[in-house]
Amino acid sequence: METTKEMRIMELLGMIEQILDEGKPAFLSGNKITVDKEEILDCLHDIQNELPSELKHAIWIVEERNKILAEAQEDAEVIRAEATDTVAEMIDEHTISTQAEHQAQIIIETAQQNARDIHIGAMEHANAKFKDVEQKLKVTLDIIHQEVYEFENYVSDLIHSLQQERMQVKDSINKQQYIDG
Repeated sequence: METTKEMRIMELLGMIEQILDEGKPAFLSGNKITVDKEEILDCLHDIQNELPSELKHAIWIVEERNKILAEAQEDAEVIRAEATDTVAEMIDEHTISTQAEHQAQIIIETAQQNARDIHIGAMEHANAKFKDVEQKLKVTLDIIHQEVYEFENYVSDLIHSLQQERMQVKDSINKQQYIDG
């Protein structure tokens, strides 16, 4: 059966050759001829119908292979584009992460500096308060010393006055005893 198909194909190819040989030369076109398009298409269609099923299957396989390759190429392009986008996002995320880490470090350093400044400010404030209290205590102590000194002088003068009064009283007693006796 395959032999008859092959013979029919050969016969159809011969018909195409005969149509081409009988074609009329085209006006002012050199090697070109005019042929009946329908006749040639009919022969080609008949050849396609007479092709062995293995050849048709092989053609179908090639066409399917080409479709699969085209789809694979499209898929590869999509995957490549997605990978490029993913890499770009990862780079952006890394950049953002790096910037965030840098910003966090700056915030930490600023907070530490502020804490040091506050601590130093608190120590300076405490020192100023201690100095103020110390000054007030010195003034109070000086006042106390002055008042004690004045009190000692007053008491000393009082004792001295009392001693003089007592001596006068004693002298008066002695004078009275001398006069009386």
